[in-house]
Amino acid sequence: MYYRYNKLDILKKAKTPYSYIENLNILLIRHGESEVNAMQDNYKNLGKPLTENLKIEDALVKLTDKGMEQAKQLGLSLKNYMLTNTIFHKDVLVLISPYERTRQTFEIANKYLHFEEDSDNVVVLNSLIEQFFGAFHMISRDVKKEVYPKIYEECIRNSLTYFKPTFLGESPFDVCNRLWSAIYFLRDYTQEKHIKNVFIFGHGNANKCMLMNLLNLPPEFYNDFPKATNSSILHIKNGKFNEIALK
Repeated sequence: MYYRYNKLDILKKAKTPYSYIENLNILLIRHGESEVNAMQDNYKNLGKPLTENLKIEDALVKLTDKGMEQAKQLGLSLKNYMLTNTIFHKDVLVLISPYERTRQTFEIANKYLHFEEDSDNVVVLNSLIEQFFGAFHMISRDVKKEVYPKIYEECIRNSLTYFKPTFLGESPFDVCNRLWSAIYFLRDYTQEKHIKNVFIFGHGNANKCMLMNLLNLPPEFYNDFPKATNSSILHIKNGKFNEIALK
């Protein structure tokens, strides 16, 4: 489909160019509130910058108590969604990022979903990790500008966030390219097993990039699409973006 980008209105008409995606019901699920989410909000409210000594290794970041409760509510909501839409466990491919907060989100939600964790339709995929922010991970913009002015200037030289590199890390463009291995996996698995539903427990930026890949959305979309809230879900059904409200 040929189009001119017209901000988020594109979601009303964008449709996947990939025939196998048209046959799938895909839920892109963000983890619950993490330690870093809470820390960033706290320091923002205090008006203090995040600095290098506050860094937490991203792969090891855990859920907060609030995040655990959000994961529980996700489990209850997804359970109801499966019952309402007559979705059986054998008809779902569950993909999970290996990072601790996404594993926790799935494990807590799964207390209500009851997927067998050692079954072949529950898969941890390394390619689903969150965007790697490199040496500037968790450091506030003010600190970057003051302490690393030349590097910061290079990192913001592109007007589109999609192409902006992070110092020693990934741009969203890099994440989109990396995620194709996960998309090829879900294509091959769902076609071989005749599965129609895919639940992906992932991250905010990575899920946004996955949405862009699946619907072939242009680079400008990344700037305009709002940051995901904790435990939010992006839904793709019949090859189109679908607003979803789980109860």
